[in-house]
Amino acid sequence: MRALTYESLGNYMNAIEDYSSIILIKPNAENFYNRGKLLMDLKFYQEANNDFMTSLYLNKKNEYAYFYKGTSNLFLGKYLKAISDFSQAVKFDVTDFDAYLGLAIAYNKVNDPNNAKLYFEKANAILEIGEDLKTIEQYTDTFWFQNQYYYFNNNINKLVGLYN
Repeated sequence: MRALTYESLGNYMNAIEDYSSIILIKPNAENFYNRGKLLMDLKFYQEANNDFMTSLYLNKKNEYAYFYKGTSNLFLGKYLKAISDFSQAVKFDVTDFDAYLGLAIAYNKVNDPNNAKLYFEKANAILEIGEDLKTIEQYTDTFWFQNQYYYFNNNINKLVGLYN
């Protein structure tokens, strides 16, 4: 609880120290996942990725850890690993529009426009956007819009360009 309090107060170094202490006492999947999420927020993508890998080693059923591991891999330029992780996330939840958007971006990064368009369309169908994309504001309820706006804005324009 103290780590969460530090995190909410913006005292990130103390939060990381507390999460690390918790992991020493109780090295379970949830604790590695929680520290990984904080590390993602702080843009320590490799360290976050390591925590998500450990979390998944301890609990292979955490769909959120797959999503965040995919996200960290995407930011690390490990696009094929990101595709694998996002694919695992959607196996748990076929309505995970954030994972589908991650797949669309990752496939676009590896120059696979057919799959990029396929997963972009799946995300848009779930979000009820369809092909009627007018503005990035239609994605306000997504992880990408709320947490990675500039990255997402840049990449969504590339995905929309697949239709031209």
